[in-house]
Amino acid sequence: ELAKGAITVQLATNQHKTSWLSTLKAVSPLELKAPANPAWVEIWVLDSSPIWHTQITGIPATQTNGDNNLPIWQPWPTESISINVSRPEATKGNAISIDEAKLEYNPGDRASTAALSLSVRTNQAGYYDFNLPNGARLAAISIDQSEVALQATNGKVKIPLHPGEQSLEIGWYADEGTSIKTNSPLLHLGNHSSNQSININLPNDRWTLLVGGPSMGPSVLLWGMLVVILLLAYALGRSKLTPLKTYQWILLSLGVATVNLYVLALIAIWLILLNQRGSLQKISSTTRFKWMQFGLFSLSMITLLLLLGSIPYSLLSQPDMHIIGNGSNAHYLRWYQDQSANEFPQAWIISLPLWSYKLAMLIWSLWLASALTLWIRWGWQQLSHHALWYAPDSI
Repeated sequence: ELAKGAITVQLATNQHKTSWLSTLKAVSPLELKAPANPAWVEIWVLDSSPIWHTQITGIPATQTNGDNNLPIWQPWPTESISINVSRPEATKGNAISIDEAKLEYNPGDRASTAALSLSVRTNQAGYYDFNLPNGARLAAISIDQSEVALQATNGKVKIPLHPGEQSLEIGWYADEGTSIKTNSPLLHLGNHSSNQSININLPNDRWTLLVGGPSMGPSVLLWGMLVVILLLAYALGRSKLTPLKTYQWILLSLGVATVNLYVLALIAIWLILLNQRGSLQKISSTTRFKWMQFGLFSLSMITLLLLLGSIPYSLLSQPDMHIIGNGSNAHYLRWYQDQSANEFPQAWIISLPLWSYKLAMLIWSLWLASALTLWIRWGWQQLSHHALWYAPDSI
């Protein structure tokens, strides 16, 4: 029973507790004060909705509720708290959120195709305006994997959206193929987007030289490796460990590096050992001499076979540019970026027609065939220095 702002509570025999619900006016601040001479103990617990912001002054809370982390007060007589209640203002935001954006770009010799996949969330029905790249023509549009008949007007497509999550796929083609520098299409999504990825399928008749784009993507490792190889080639050419001059080591390294780096290391070891064999002055026994000759003969045959095999291999196969990173290879290049504003990131590839690599390797193969005749003659002289198989105990 409520009378004069107070509730009269009656407990029956053997009744230990009772409860009730009441509604307070929406006022701020809300004042709570313990009576001066109470016949009971009061405990205050504040459980405010997330849509409200509360600021409390007065006595501090003595503890918190373990499950919900709610403040609890156990006031002494006449102690009080003041609760200021306010509702935070809404922050202006976009009705459309792009959670994932994936571009598949397929450049050809004279034309290209592309498909953009979007994972979109929206809180209300409406339209998403997508601007096609310059010179592109719309191919198809799918909403939740169902193709819809839409047309582009002045390069813009209005795609209907329903509240909630949905997947969009926009395909187009353009009269723009591969060139020395191939760029992925420049896209303006019109909204902040996350989890962006670019996948470029480069034709097999292109020779990839350099790539660039978002930080998480492929890298052409051959150029860094080639710097080290050329420095070693220069050092070997300046030394007297092998008969090859500096320019010969550089030419040899440039050709073999795109085929197999292990072959290049084996060639260097072979030439160094043959050079040491030519300066041999004495042996410990004929048996060890024969084993040494057998090892050098075997190493020479293996090295020459691999070196000769690199000629047709370089002319018929793809160059190994050691392209790795984010699951990429020489013809399938992938980039990833976590987020960006309205503009979608771009990637680029510098490449040449594969026939230019074949032509360069043909010229290199002709030089190698000419140089091998001199190297084999020198190698035979080194192997047969003093003796080829039978040698006295003292040379």
